[in-house]
Amino acid sequence: MKFRMRASFTGFLAAVLISCMLSACGSTEQADELSAYHGSVDSFFDKVAACSDYIDTIDPDSEDAPGQFLAAVDELKAAIDDGAQLDAPEEFENAQEMCRQAAFYMDAAAEQYHLAFESEAFDSQAFANAQDYMNESFGRLDYMVTFLHGEIPEGMTVTEDTE
Repeated sequence: MKFRMRASFTGFLAAVLISCMLSACGSTEQADELSAYHGSVDSFFDKVAACSDYIDTIDPDSEDAPGQFLAAVDELKAAIDDGAQLDAPEEFENAQEMCRQAAFYMDAAAEQYHLAFESEAFDSQAFANAQDYMNESFGRLDYMVTFLHGEIPEGMTVTEDTE
C-alpha cells in the first residue's frame, strides 16, 4: 500500500505559486493563502506517506504485528482526519472535499480493522471490509491530487455552484 502522490502535488502547487507571483495574479494575501495551503498539504501528504511506508515495514509474522498495524492505521486515520480539516482556498475546494471523503472512508476502515483484529477470533469479513474502505480512502486521495492538478478525474462529473 504505497502512497506516492505528495511529490506530484508539491511540484504542481509550486508551479501555481510561481506563476501567480510572476504574473502578479491576485493579491499578496492570496499568494500567502496559497503558500500556507501548500505547506499544510505538503505536511499532510508527508504524514500519509510515512504511515503508509511504516505499514509496509511491519513483519506480518511478528507476534506484535496486529498491534503495530492497528496503531499505524490509527495514526493514518488521524493524519487523514487532520487533512480533512485544512482550510482550502476556494479554487481547491473540490480537492478538499475529496480529502473529507477520504477521511470518512478511513474512519470506516479503522473501525473494521479494529473489529477484525480485536474480536475473539480473527474476523476475516471485517478485514475484507476494512481493505475495501481503505482502498476507497486512497482512491479519494488520488482524486484529490487530480483536482489539485486542475483536472477532473476520469468518469466523474463536477457541477459548478453559481450562487
